[in-house]
Amino acid sequence: MKKISYLILVLIAVNVSSKLFSQDVITMKWNQSDGQDLFYDCKDYLTQTGKTIKEETVEKICFCYKEEIEKKYKREEYKKLSTDEMKSVKETTISSCAKNNGVKLNTEKAEPAKVSPKK
Repeated sequence: MKKISYLILVLIAVNVSSKLFSQDVITMKWNQSDGQDLFYDCKDYLTQTGKTIKEETVEKICFCYKEEIEKKYKREEYKKLSTDEMKSVKETTISSCAKNNGVKLNTEKAEPAKVSPKK
C-alpha cells in the first residue's frame, strides 16, 4: 500500500512540475503578436524622426530590429526592462539596423543654443 501511495505522489509531482515548466518555456518565447508589436513600434519610431525614408527601407530596418531584439532577449526579460532601458535598447538597435541599410539616423538630442555674454 505504501508503494502505491508513494508511486501516486511521484506521478502527481512529475505531472505538476512538467506543466509548470512548459508554462515557463511558453512565456519566454516570442509569439507572432509580439513580433508585430516590435515591428510597428519601430515604424512609429522611424516616423517620429522626421527623416524621409523609403517604405521598403523602413521595412528592412524594422525586420532587422525585430530579429535583433528576439535574438538578444527572452520575451519576459525584454518586457521587464525599465522605460529608460527599453528606450535605449530601441534607439541603439534601430540606429544599428538603419546604418546597416545605409540610413544615418540623428538620435542625439540637439544641444541648446549658446548665448554669448554682452560686452
